[in-house]
Amino acid sequence: MLYVQLYWLILVLNQERIYENKGEFIYYSTDKEFLDAHESVFVGKIIMEVETNQYNGFGIDIPFTFYEVETLDHIKGNGDKQECICFYGGKVYLNTWELYTENNEIPQVNQYYLIFTNRTSGTNVRIKENDYIIAQNQQKILLQNYDGSKELNEQSDSILQIISKYKKMN
Repeated sequence: MLYVQLYWLILVLNQERIYENKGEFIYYSTDKEFLDAHESVFVGKIIMEVETNQYNGFGIDIPFTFYEVETLDHIKGNGDKQECICFYGGKVYLNTWELYTENNEIPQVNQYYLIFTNRTSGTNVRIKENDYIIAQNQQKILLQNYDGSKELNEQSDSILQIISKYKKMN
């Protein structure tokens, strides 16, 4: 009987839970306005979750999770082949994620996204200067079935349709 209770305790502790936090966000009237508000737009593959920094009294009251991202194709701006992205949200304890309501889609490792972002100015001590920031769901569009072995112009019609929409505006 003790083994069964321990099994259920471990199972419960290992389950991922999400706590949503209301944040202050900017909303855009048009896709063009949204595109213009970001200095860099690129197709990127989430390589790995690097670390989570808990709130320490500086900046926004939420944990930050850092991801290493491989940048593949820049639609707007330019950057290095490998970049660091700061995602507003992260694990706080016992596999519980604390996320903003407007940023509750956690980036998934080995997935490809169209990413809209700006670099940090270095005023937040928890984020390195020039890291990218993702604070809203709309800043990352999952590119379902993106084939990393193909060039951008060889991707499926659905992916090309998403990307070309923003290329035309730039």
